[in-house]
Amino acid sequence: MDQAVYSDHEVAKIFQVALRTVRFWFDCGRLSGFREPGEHERRIPSRHLLHFIRLKGLRVSSCETCGQELACVPDPLSRLMCKSCEKKEYRND
Repeated sequence: MDQAVYSDHEVAKIFQVALRTVRFWFDCGRLSGFREPGEHERRIPSRHLLHFIRLKGLRVSSCETCGQELACVPDPLSRLMCKSCEKKEYRND
């Protein structure tokens, strides 16, 4: 299974913080990831994001479809799905 990779914009939405906060976490080494050559966006693999979440003492949930750990629950009433399962379900609609 491919590992989900989050952009710095997506991480900012998950934590409900400013983009510059996520970039600060990344640049000072609190949040691990990579940059594509020539791009400004930071990319954070899900395993690094989950590690960061656990260090912060936040809750981790699981995808209802495949059981993969999720970083955060944006809406408690929505179905809990990982990025891969969301894409599959979107294509099937």
